[in-house]
Amino acid sequence: SSSSTPIKKKISTSPPFTQEETTFLNEFIACVDRRLADKLSRQRDIAEEIRALSNNECTISQSTVSKMMRRFTVPRDQVTYAAVRNWIDAQPPPAEIKQEK
Repeated sequence: SSSSTPIKKKISTSPPFTQEETTFLNEFIACVDRRLADKLSRQRDIAEEIRALSNNECTISQSTVSKMMRRFTVPRDQVTYAAVRNWIDAQPPPAEIKQEK
């Protein structure tokens, strides 16, 4: 009976994206790049953090993080989109990181 259960992921795999989606992806990619640069975080860790911010209501996976990094997809469902936005907003701005140089 699991075959009758609708899949929750509503992911678009077809660029071009809207300007808002492009800006969203650019912000996400910049945050992930900064996190991966410290060698302490992996895409899987980032997906776990995003799920935790949504109280596990969104089902984002490492695979989706990877697809977003390559600009292949952007979340279409509001729960995942909001969770990713909350994660982006929770990251320190680049200026705080660069002050260490």
